[in-house]
Amino acid sequence: MTSATRYSIDMGWSLLLGHLGIRPADLLRQAHLPLDLFQRKSAQVTTVEYFRLWSAIETVSGDPLAPIRLVGQMTAETFSPALFACLCS
Repeated sequence: MTSATRYSIDMGWSLLLGHLGIRPADLLRQAHLPLDLFQRKSAQVTTVEYFRLWSAIETVSGDPLAPIRLVGQMTAETFSPALFACLCS
C-alpha cells in the first residue's frame, strides 16, 4: 500500500491571491476544492488537487502568467516555506 503525496496549504494563499485580485472562493470553486480550505488549520491537498489549484489560478484570473505573478507578490507576511520550496523546485 502506498501513501499519496499531500501538499500543505496555509492561510498565506488568501493574501497572495488578494494581491492578484483573485477571490479565494472563486478559485476554490473552479478547482473543485472545499471553500474553507484556506481557513483550515492543517489544510492539505493531493497532487491532483494541487495541480487543479494552479490551473484554476490561470482560469480565474484569465492570465496564463498569473502563477508567476503570484510568486512576485510574496512578502514577509505571505511567505510560506512549503510554497517557496515548491516554486523553487
